[in-house]
Amino acid sequence: MSGYGEYNWADGKQYKGNFEMSKMHGKGVFTWTDGKIYDGSYWNDKKEGYGELSWPCGKIYKGNWTNGLMNGEGQIVDVNNPNNSVFGNFVDGKINSEANNFNLNC
Repeated sequence: MSGYGEYNWADGKQYKGNFEMSKMHGKGVFTWTDGKIYDGSYWNDKKEGYGELSWPCGKIYKGNWTNGLMNGEGQIVDVNNPNNSVFGNFVDGKINSEANNFNLNC
């Protein structure tokens, strides 16, 4: 499959967006059954480039991705507690700054 499409997994996960050679590639939205939503770029089935990951508890990561992980500049906004938001540099999915102890989980 190439072009725009939709894929639904048996466990309830869903992807709507662009495909190339049956892989998520380009702009798309991935939804997990626990309520997390990723809206952003894919390259060869992995998050790559700019994207936003939203957790159902109100945290949102806005920033860059490399090889499926948060990498580079990004920020996490807690819409329920804006004072609990953080901006920093992410390396392999972890924040690399003075906010090392920031809890990404809900």
